[in-house]
Amino acid sequence: MENMDLILEKLMLNRTKLIMTRFDKQLKEILEGDLQAFKSTQKQQLGSRSVSRKVA
Repeated sequence: MENMDLILEKLMLNRTKLIMTRFDKQLKEILEGDLQAFKSTQKQQLGSRSVSRKVA
């Protein structure tokens, strides 16, 4: 019975590790996408500022 408990515990730990690895990968992809969008927005804002200064 103890062996069975140890096996189940190991399986649960492996499953938890797999879930965390997948979550980390998805989170990294989301953060990279958000960072790209933020950088793009910042470039657009800087570009519009320089255009408005030239017009003024």
